[in-house]
Amino acid sequence: MDLLKKAIVYVRVSSDRQFDNFSVSDQRNLKQLANRYGFLNVEVLEEQGVSGETLVNRPVMRSTLEQIAAARVGALLVTSFSRISRDEDGIDGRLIKKTCKENGCVIITPDKLYDFSNEMDDDLSEFQFFFAKIQKRLNLKPMIKGQYLKAKEDGFVGIPLSVGYEYEWVEVQTPPKGPELKARLVVNETEAEVVRLIHALFPKMIYRQIAEHLNDLMLDGKDRGFPIKLKHIRERRGSTHRPWRMEDIRNIINNRLYIGLLHFNERSRSSYLKSLDPVYVYREELQIVDTDVFERSQRIAQQRRNIAPRSKAFPHLFSGVVCCPYCGGSLGGHRRRSGDIIYICNQYVHSGKAVCRAFSLREGVIKRTLLPILEELIRTTTYEHVEKVGKQRTAKTDDMLVGEIRAELQQIETEWKNLMNYARQGAITPEQLKAENDELVAKRQRLEKDLDSLTRRQTIEQSLLDVVQLFKDNVSNALEELMKNPLRFNTFARLFFKEITLDTENKGMNWRKGLKKTDQRFAHVVRYTFNPLFDAYLSARGYSLPPALQISASSSAPRTVQSAKGHHAYYSRTSPRSRAGHRL
Repeated sequence: MDLLKKAIVYVRVSSDRQFDNFSVSDQRNLKQLANRYGFLNVEVLEEQGVSGETLVNRPVMRSTLEQIAAARVGALLVTSFSRISRDEDGIDGRLIKKTCKENGCVIITPDKLYDFSNEMDDDLSEFQFFFAKIQKRLNLKPMIKGQYLKAKEDGFVGIPLSVGYEYEWVEVQTPPKGPELKARLVVNETEAEVVRLIHALFPKMIYRQIAEHLNDLMLDGKDRGFPIKLKHIRERRGSTHRPWRMEDIRNIINNRLYIGLLHFNERSRSSYLKSLDPVYVYREELQIVDTDVFERSQRIAQQRRNIAPRSKAFPHLFSGVVCCPYCGGSLGGHRRRSGDIIYICNQYVHSGKAVCRAFSLREGVIKRTLLPILEELIRTTTYEHVEKVGKQRTAKTDDMLVGEIRAELQQIETEWKNLMNYARQGAITPEQLKAENDELVAKRQRLEKDLDSLTRRQTIEQSLLDVVQLFKDNVSNALEELMKNPLRFNTFARLFFKEITLDTENKGMNWRKGLKKTDQRFAHVVRYTFNPLFDAYLSARGYSLPPALQISASSSAPRTVQSAKGHHAYYSRTSPRSRAGHRL
């Protein structure tokens, strides 16, 4: 043991609720123990709220190991080996011991000093790491079982507080112990108003823009910022609120607690919970956001996942939707100093003329081409039918069919469990077991396919129903109003088209008569691909397409583009439209 090196006191607790409790205070007092052993340079390193199962999420312990490997540490002080590692396979514990052994670092606990150059201490440490693993298992099993039973009872198991909620402490009578205080989750109305505002802003803004808007309100004194729920973070920051972040908005949009749904063990990786079914509990008194508003936010978020980050951060009406006829790359919007918006091929912008010959279109040209097509699609393929679907909910709806399919899937699961029990009891032969199992598997696959198809159809019909509500007065005026918010219009266009390729023609020399040359360009559709959900909807309903999307084969010819390096890129236009490729 080298007393000239420094000693490190390592402090760790597993959960946020253990911050600065008596255990942490006890671990900090190990500094006095290091002084008694003769160490003058003692450093206390803390890692609170981190599990000891793995080194991956423990940066402080990894930094400590780096210092030990550099031969700067003479002793590592912990209250027990469970503070160092509690991994199931024992690899982390052996790695820590090996690093200490090779660099002359001892481990000191209140009970004993472990010098790994001594064979007895080396062997004894193996038992200590083993007992730490067993102790963790013994502690976790009853705790997780209690949490699971509590979750089934009322859904609340002490989850981290979300914005819009707070704890209310109530006195509860328990026969063995007498009265005791227990936390109950309740709505904080002041914060709940902010949550509702975020969902109201989401159709018009992206996560970053909403965070910036709320921070502006905070600077103006109209909002207090993001509420800090954890006591130790409030004390460290010296404030109860902080500025809003993009991640905060994303979490609020996706949190199902705001519609009153609590869940437990939904995506848990714990080996103790794998055999237990997820628990879902609905509590009406905890609902902050209307279910329709929440589902609308989920549909918008899903649609925006397919939009490039740059298009969301700097939105233009047709960015990422309209494609180049030369290389097939998407066009991105660029605002000129004059205020005009021009769409240029992204392939050319990023890779130059070796890839594309710089196709571009003014926004006005695209509007003259695509807006009539969108109006026609809305009128002929969605308006009448979806409005009828929205009014007629008396017949056997898709919701009822989905419920029936899920009930049948549950019945198949029950039949499969019964089949396994019969097999264990020897009531059926292996041949009968295989035949019955194959039949159940085939039936389940068929039902899952039907369920997926119904779910996809429900999604697109609900989205189109929203379109009908938006356009029920006047389609043209509604489109003009929608274009005032480029991100919202871009998301709306992607509801119909995954991509659409336009080509142009110059009409005469009218640009010499005082008109801009590009203003005389007329675009026409070369190729397009519908949104898969919208395409499935059209296929199911058998609607005809607008004339602009029905171009005869004779009107188009293959075209060859000469690149800067002399390579030939062939672009073929074939017609009529096919469901698979939608090429014209």
